[in-house]
Parts: sequence; structure tokens; C-alpha cells
Amino acid sequence: MVLFGGLIAAISISFSHTTHSTVIKRVMDIQSDVIAILQSNLGVPVGAIMPHPDTPVLGAIPEMDSMSVIGILASLEEQYGITVDDDEISADVFATVGSLTTFVESKLK
Repeated sequence: MVLFGGLIAAISISFSHTTHSTVIKRVMDIQSDVIAILQSNLGVPVGAIMPHPDTPVLGAIPEMDSMSVIGILASLEEQYGITVDDDEISADVFATVGSLTTFVESKLK
């Protein structure tokens, strides 16, 4: 029985690690998509927006204006099949790469 219990514990640990790794990969994929959408809609070169959650967006990128926000939201809605209501949009959502990524993640739940 100890062997069986140990096997279950090993499977549980492996599953937990795999699930955690999968979640991290998904967040990184969403962040990469968010950055690509930002760069495309803002017309900035690839690599201009650093792939880090703390990278500032609103107020830090001169091309970011109200029209670009609409384009970014439309691209995110199309990419992820989400709907963003007007009352969900705030400066906080567009403050950083991480805040926009977190917003998209919340819409996918």
C-alpha cells in the first residue's frame, strides 16, 4: 500500500507541476499576443515593447491614443473571441503590458 500511496503522491506532484507550467506558458503566450497586438496597432517596430509585465503602455508610448485603444480592443476581441464592454475599460487596464494581459486572462475565464 505504501508503494501505491507513493505513486499517487508522485502523480499528484507531477500533475501539479505540469498544471503550473501550463498556466505559466498560457500567460506568456497571452502576453506575447498582447505585445504583438500593441505593436501592430500602434505601428511601432517589433521589439519596441519589452516583454515584461511591468513595461508601461499608457503614457509611455506616444502613439497610444483613444483611437488606438479601440483598435487594440477590437484586435483582442477578434484574437480571443471575447467581448469587452465600455464600462470595463479604464486607464488601469492599459497601464502596463501585465495589466492588459491580466485583463485578457480575466475575460477568458
